[in-house]
Amino acid sequence: MAFSNRTWVVTSRYCDIGDGVDSLEGHIHSLWYMYYELGRNITPESSEHEGLVLDILRIQGMGPLTRPARGVSGIDIARTVDGTLWNDLPFMVGDMINCWINHSASMSGTHRLNFAKYMMALESHSDDRNLTRS
Repeated sequence: MAFSNRTWVVTSRYCDIGDGVDSLEGHIHSLWYMYYELGRNITPESSEHEGLVLDILRIQGMGPLTRPARGVSGIDIARTVDGTLWNDLPFMVGDMINCWINHSASMSGTHRLNFAKYMMALESHSDDRNLTRS
C-alpha cells in the first residue's frame, strides 16, 4: 500500500517521536506536493491514476491521527489550523490550488489535462466529507 509509505513519516513523527503538529506541517505540504506531481505526470488512462485517487481516500479513511496523552489518561488528536490529520486532509485543497495557480501556465497541455482529470476524479469520489473543497 503506497499510501501508508507516504504517510508514514508524519504518523511516525507524531506517534512514535512525539513531535508537535506544527513541526509536521512541512511534511504534510510535501506529501500533497508529491500527489500533485504524480497527478500531473500519470496519464488518466492508467490504473496508477485511479490508484492515486484511492490513496487519498485511504488516507482520509485512516481517521484522526491520535497518540496517548502524556501524563494523563486519554488521547491527543493531531489537529492543524486546517483540520484534523488524516480525516480532514489538512492543507491538501489549498496546496493543490496553489500548485495549479503557480504552475499551470508553465505546464504542457498533457500535464494540465492529467492534473485536471486527477482533480475531477477526486471530486467525483468525494462525498459529504468535502474531499476537494476548501
